[in-house]
Amino acid sequence: MQSPHVPVRAHVGGLPVPHRYLVWAIAGLLTYSVAYAQSEPEYYSKPEKVAEYWRAVKFEVSIGKYEMAASLIKGLLEKNPTDEELLAIEAKDGMAPLLRLRNIPVWTKLSFPAIEDKFRRKQAEEKATALNEEYKKNAETLIQKVSAAVKAKLGDTKQIAKFAANLRATPEEAAFAEKELYRSGSAAIPVLISLMKTDEDLRLPIRQTLSRLDLSTVPVVLACLEIPDPSLQLELLEALRNRGDYFSLPAQVETDPLPILNFLSSKLASIPEPVRSKAGSMLEGLSVKDPKDALVPELNTPQGQLWKAANKLYEHKGRFRDTNQVTLWTAEAADKITSRTGSVSDGEEFFGLKYLRWSLKIQPDFLRSQQLFLKLAIEKHFQRTGLDKPLNLTSPELHELLVGAPYDLLSDLLVSSIQEQKSGVALGVIQALSDRIDPRAVATSKRANEKIERPALLEEALNHPDFRVQLAAAVAILKISTKKPLAPDAVVKILSQAVRNGVESAQKGKPTALIGDFDQLRGQSLANLVRKAGFDVEWIRTGKDLLRRIVSDSNVDLVILDTSIPGPPVSDVIAQMRSDNRMKSIPVLFSQGFENKTTKKESLIKLAGYYRNVVLVNEMLTDDAVKEGLSKVLISADTQVLSLEEKKRNAAVAIEWLKRIALGERVGYPIAPAANAIREALSDSELVNQAIEASSNIPNKELQQDLANLFLNAGQPVELRVKAADAVIKQFQQFGAGLAPNQLKIMNDLLKTETNPVIKGKLTALLGVIQANSKLTGEALQGYSPKFSSTPPTAPSSDAPAPKEKN
Repeated sequence: MQSPHVPVRAHVGGLPVPHRYLVWAIAGLLTYSVAYAQSEPEYYSKPEKVAEYWRAVKFEVSIGKYEMAASLIKGLLEKNPTDEELLAIEAKDGMAPLLRLRNIPVWTKLSFPAIEDKFRRKQAEEKATALNEEYKKNAETLIQKVSAAVKAKLGDTKQIAKFAANLRATPEEAAFAEKELYRSGSAAIPVLISLMKTDEDLRLPIRQTLSRLDLSTVPVVLACLEIPDPSLQLELLEALRNRGDYFSLPAQVETDPLPILNFLSSKLASIPEPVRSKAGSMLEGLSVKDPKDALVPELNTPQGQLWKAANKLYEHKGRFRDTNQVTLWTAEAADKITSRTGSVSDGEEFFGLKYLRWSLKIQPDFLRSQQLFLKLAIEKHFQRTGLDKPLNLTSPELHELLVGAPYDLLSDLLVSSIQEQKSGVALGVIQALSDRIDPRAVATSKRANEKIERPALLEEALNHPDFRVQLAAAVAILKISTKKPLAPDAVVKILSQAVRNGVESAQKGKPTALIGDFDQLRGQSLANLVRKAGFDVEWIRTGKDLLRRIVSDSNVDLVILDTSIPGPPVSDVIAQMRSDNRMKSIPVLFSQGFENKTTKKESLIKLAGYYRNVVLVNEMLTDDAVKEGLSKVLISADTQVLSLEEKKRNAAVAIEWLKRIALGERVGYPIAPAANAIREALSDSELVNQAIEASSNIPNKELQQDLANLFLNAGQPVELRVKAADAVIKQFQQFGAGLAPNQLKIMNDLLKTETNPVIKGKLTALLGVIQANSKLTGEALQGYSPKFSSTPPTAPSSDAPAPKEKN
């Protein structure tokens, strides 16, 4: 009998219960191992063939031995597998096991995690990081190779045609053919469409198959609906309507049939009645009426609905199937179906302009579509080319469309672009108005349905937040308004700012970034990282000082704020920047500091979403983080930082117009406020000639002194020194002397030693104008002695005839 103090344990088969569980676990493990070994008979021998390598890779991945799997992938790739071998991998297992390789976060870990020596540990970490990158790259290479082989096979036109022909064979063959066509996806559609045109017997089976193919085929079918073949259009419309996912197709831009259905249901004479009727019936069950459209009757039309579809893309509200790459299909005929890939922005432009073309085909004078077409085309063009060059150089076709458009259309375009703060559209329109020299752009206006006069169109553009637009408007005003000045103070201020920006940027050679962060260590660390990214950086500790800095000199290309910045807080800093025209367009990048625990991330996200060109990022502590943050805030065409070359070009344009104003070519514009900008331009080798010409008519002592210093600078070219001296003389004649006493002394001393006759003559003329008096003139006359020739004159010849006597 067991002692009552010993725990009673159940026995099964002579073993305690816990031991029984252990035996069962061991048995199960052995059973699994044997079963797996039987299913993978060649694994334990060294892989030789591609298929063997792949089986070994799958096994190592399944048990978490990623480093071993990586070495096997490398060995597989070194075999240089053929397409047949790669296709065998996909045929047996599909693409899923391959794609799962992308989900492996770390292929190899630090081999010696206990290394205490910092240098050796860093070396080991760097080696592990490099290996991880190599292994990830190899895995991606394998995926791409298999994908390319599969795509080539499934896109084989002869193979597709063969399967299409089998659609009318036995049910088994037809089912297999449809399955293979499904796998071919969008690549099958051009072949199937061509067969529908050439083989009447295949029309019905192909139409039925089209309605069951993958969603990727829908964009191609929609493109083929543009082919002007009524019988084909009816077949394709029926195939679309019979799809099981028909009512969900409008969810994505590429698969949305509503635009083409609206176009085909219109009353265009070129659309046959059966097609129009079929498209109209399909619309009834698919489109959802917007109650707001009832307030605008023109939107309850096919052309109005097409405008709405395009406007959704213009506002970036369209949803694409793939946000990384969009496939764009074009079908000119059954045998001319092509595709290209592009970005989401390319997709917005491609589909938006297509819908607007259809809208204008229905009603050529539909003003909404005309406006939106130009806005979308111009904005996307400038996104590709940048805003630093005029439209007439980068896209003569678009510029010609604008120059030839009615004034009211251009006026509405410019007003809306100012309201929407679309820099590219505003620039394009202003450049067109400037080339047309259209006087209506500088005159007040009032439409028939308006009671209050509008200010001049270009005067409104002077208040646009983008300095590019301000300068373009100022130049256009000066070009068009030759008799009566328009906003003269604002125009001169903008020109002066352009000159200062150009001179300052030329001296720095980099764009300027301001960093607002109270923490000195973090602020200076970030400043160093931003400098490495190519910016000239200033670090400022408070919001108040940062705003003061921008107001004093608005030549700032980027502001980076930490959310912990005090006085005022970051939300007030951004609000003040966006309410001030001098700061409204400056991109703002802000991140949450480590010590700022009071500001919730949700409120920061809301803050970034409320204002234009404001981006929230994580803490920027590395080069990569800074580059990522900069790319996010500078990605839009409306926030392109002015390059050094663009600022220099702007300065050259501005100083030329300031010179013309100073010389009286444009009356009514005050030149005196530009004195400081012109003084700065005197220090720039590319602007100095125009600056000298502009300065001669400005009553400013400091400017006169700068001109004199330029003349006295022996390092400058003689021609430039002479030009500066002439400007000083002209200034003195008009406004009196402004030279400093030490400058006069230097000039008088130089007069005694100067050897260059041109400079000495100009110096004498200058001093004669400034300090001439009777005493000095007498002293100068006393010092004059004529220079006689050292050779005596020749005596007359004795053979010369005697002079004749006069009567």
